[in-house]
Amino acid sequence: MKSTRFLWPLLLGFVMCGDTWASTIHVSLCSLQENPERYLNTMVQVQAMIIAGIENPHLTEGKCWFRFVRGDDYQDLGDRFPATQNEQWMLLLKLLRVSECASNIRVARAKIKGTIIRVPATGTIPPNEMPLELVIQSVSEVERVPVNCTPPASLPNSSAMPSFSQNTLVHESSHVDQPKQQ
Repeated sequence: MKSTRFLWPLLLGFVMCGDTWASTIHVSLCSLQENPERYLNTMVQVQAMIIAGIENPHLTEGKCWFRFVRGDDYQDLGDRFPATQNEQWMLLLKLLRVSECASNIRVARAKIKGTIIRVPATGTIPPNEMPLELVIQSVSEVERVPVNCTPPASLPNSSAMPSFSQNTLVHESSHVDQPKQQ
């Protein structure tokens, strides 16, 4: 009888701890951008456009953006953040593999679940000052986002600009300009 009383709080703590790990916070991309430290080491869900093929791949929604990496494509993470590689994941990879633009810009829209982490330190910046990013672990509602741009074959030395959002401009040189406040 005494052993049962001892195990009950331990079992309850284990269940509550397991529940904490399993819970996901639904958050806007703007909330992540405004206060990323609040979500550090937390599983979040956002709905956003995924922009790849540029210097700093990121998620964007409206005027807000946030860095990302895929859980299956980051050598430093090992198995800490496993990715659910189902049909939706494969569709996302397919959409982000091929570009219609000379700039190699690739865009998709999805509902994204992942963990907010600090970018692993690789140089002279202290680890606690590294930026935060979202490690994508699962996706749903994946869809293609049409990109209006100059096709790869017809852009020898042009500075044409692809467009896929009214709020972010991506140059053929792959640099991102955030919109100017009015």
